[in-house]
Amino acid sequence: NTNFYIEMPGRRPEVPVTVYTKNIWLITAIERESEAALGYSLSVLHNYGDSDVVACIRNSLVPWKRRNLILEGVNYDEGDAFPSAVGLDFICWDYFDLDNAKAHLSSASLNTIEKTTGAIPAYGPIERPNVRALIENFHANLQNAAFKQWKGKKCFNIRAIEDAVDLLLAKYNNSPTDGESVVRLEVCKK
Repeated sequence: NTNFYIEMPGRRPEVPVTVYTKNIWLITAIERESEAALGYSLSVLHNYGDSDVVACIRNSLVPWKRRNLILEGVNYDEGDAFPSAVGLDFICWDYFDLDNAKAHLSSASLNTIEKTTGAIPAYGPIERPNVRALIENFHANLQNAAFKQWKGKKCFNIRAIEDAVDLLLAKYNNSPTDGESVVRLEVCKK
């Protein structure tokens, strides 16, 4: 939860719109074996919806490309990427773990999961995050490592947020899991 303003493109790109938000939702698909982030989507609305879940799934499948970052002083390192950029695009999954959020239960989300990826949706119990420890820990670590550093800032450019998340997740994929020496992307390729 946050309390700040986000500047976004308006109807005319040269006239930005500033909106107040309390939440930035990061919807992420994580591969269980490698713990690699397959894809993500962002929402700054009060709650995220089925279109955000569908966007996350789509972004997990289509070939990823590095963004032209507007952030100063940071850039992608060699090897920073998503699995879809290293030959693992349009890969189908066996099952897809979800919680019971309304956005996950929608027909748009279910159709995308079942028809596009061939996966079986696997819903965890309500209000039992320990069952989904991998994704819950991923988001807790991400929040502690990155987003808390932004505390106190009152206005953000949406493009800067998108760049920061993309860069952070690409770097995450190019790092090993705890206690391992092989990076997540290499584990994912196996």
